[in-house]
Amino acid sequence: MGDKFLRHLITTIAILILALVYWAGYVAGSLGWWPLFLGVCVLYPLVFKLVDV
Repeated sequence: MGDKFLRHLITTIAILILALVYWAGYVAGSLGWWPLFLGVCVLYPLVFKLVDV
Protein backbone atom coordinates (compact mmCIF):
# COMPACT_ATOMS: atom_id res chain seq x y z
CA MET A 1 0.00 0.00 0.00
CA GLY A 2 1.29 3.37 -0.93
CA ASP A 3 1.55 6.27 1.48
CA LYS A 4 -1.03 8.35 -0.41
CA PHE A 5 -3.53 5.49 -0.50
CA LEU A 6 -3.15 4.88 3.23
CA ARG A 7 -3.68 8.58 3.98
CA HIS A 8 -6.83 8.63 1.85
CA LEU A 9 -8.09 5.44 3.51
CA ILE A 10 -7.57 6.82 7.03
CA THR A 11 -9.26 10.10 6.06
CA THR A 12 -12.26 8.26 4.63
CA ILE A 13 -12.58 6.09 7.72
CA ALA A 14 -12.36 9.17 9.96
CA ILE A 15 -15.17 10.85 8.01
CA LEU A 16 -17.33 7.73 8.35
CA ILE A 17 -16.65 7.63 12.10
CA LEU A 18 -17.62 11.28 12.43
CA ALA A 19 -20.84 10.57 10.53
CA LEU A 20 -21.61 7.75 12.97
CA VAL A 21 -20.95 10.08 15.91
CA TYR A 22 -23.33 12.64 14.42
CA TRP A 23 -26.00 9.99 13.89
CA ALA A 24 -25.60 8.67 17.44
CA GLY A 25 -25.99 12.20 18.81
CA TYR A 26 -29.06 12.81 16.67
CA VAL A 27 -30.72 9.60 17.84
CA ALA A 28 -29.78 10.29 21.45
CA GLY A 29 -31.30 13.76 21.22
CA SER A 30 -34.58 12.55 19.77
CA LEU A 31 -35.08 9.38 21.84
CA GLY A 32 -33.28 10.13 25.10
CA TRP A 33 -29.68 9.72 26.18
CA TRP A 34 -29.29 5.94 26.43
CA PRO A 35 -28.78 5.23 22.68
CA LEU A 36 -25.66 7.42 22.77
CA PHE A 37 -24.00 4.73 24.87
CA LEU A 38 -24.64 2.16 22.13
CA GLY A 39 -23.01 4.46 19.60
CA VAL A 40 -19.94 4.84 21.79
CA CYS A 41 -19.71 1.06 22.20
CA VAL A 42 -19.63 0.69 18.42
CA LEU A 43 -17.29 3.61 17.72
CA TYR A 44 -14.63 2.85 20.33
CA PRO A 45 -13.39 -0.36 18.65
CA LEU A 46 -13.43 1.38 15.26
CA VAL A 47 -11.24 4.19 16.51
CA PHE A 48 -8.96 1.74 18.29
CA LYS A 49 -8.44 -0.22 15.06
CA LEU A 50 -7.85 3.00 13.15
CA VAL A 51 -5.13 4.09 15.56
CA ASP A 52 -3.55 0.63 15.36
CA VAL A 53 -2.94 1.12 11.61
